[in-house]
Amino acid sequence: ELRDEVNRDINDKVRLWTGLRDWKAMATEWADVPFQAKLEHTTVNEQIAKFATVAKQVSRTQSKNPVVPKLRSMVDEWRNYYPIIQALKNPKLRDWSEIDEVLGRVVDPSTQLERNLSEIHDWNFGILINHDIVNFREDIIRISLTATEVDKLDVMLQKITYEWQGATAVEFTVNQHKDHKDTYVLSGQSVEDVQAKLDDSLVVVSTIAASKYCIGSTKNLSDKLEADLRFMQDTLDKWLEFQRNWMYLENIFASTEIRNLW
Repeated sequence: ELRDEVNRDINDKVRLWTGLRDWKAMATEWADVPFQAKLEHTTVNEQIAKFATVAKQVSRTQSKNPVVPKLRSMVDEWRNYYPIIQALKNPKLRDWSEIDEVLGRVVDPSTQLERNLSEIHDWNFGILINHDIVNFREDIIRISLTATEVDKLDVMLQKITYEWQGATAVEFTVNQHKDHKDTYVLSGQSVEDVQAKLDDSLVVVSTIAASKYCIGSTKNLSDKLEADLRFMQDTLDKWLEFQRNWMYLENIFASTEIRNLW
């Protein structure tokens, strides 16, 4: 039993010191590699979970070993970094101007000059660590979340645009009016389909416009699309009203009684 306890103590010490060595190597690599091209945020998250488990397990036998809180502290440091890494890795985050505005100018290690982060070629996360990036965590997460929500609205707007301009666009059906040559009127299910589609599209666009994420170019596109849809709706309403009035009057003036007055 004593031998087992000694072996467990030795094994945990080996795991602890090996973990500390491996973590330092990984953290250094994560800080130095080009952020966009090389740093995999899923790998960072997996390793955080793995080494946090190691620290927790070895603490049972190494509770007084000062290396345990050291390893735990180093892992926790990157646990705080992870939401930032995940936010900056968001593929929907295409415009970095707001990130630059929040961060201010950072030090480019290749020149030791202050520049916007987006202006530095192959920048690494170490630049942000030195810039106390944790202080900007909430702003960065907010910007990333906004980018995701704006992209969702853009997709919805593109879908509506395609429905009206794409291959599946609804077409009107026109029918010959009575036996009049070259006289046609809008009628049938196609008119109701177009009216229903206009109503549905306007509801969606109005919902998009009411979103707090409807900003910038997304708002411009939303406003234009809503104006186009309302123009189509007003035009169709007036067309159908004119058509109804014309058909009503045409019946009156085509009657025998009216003709005999001429």
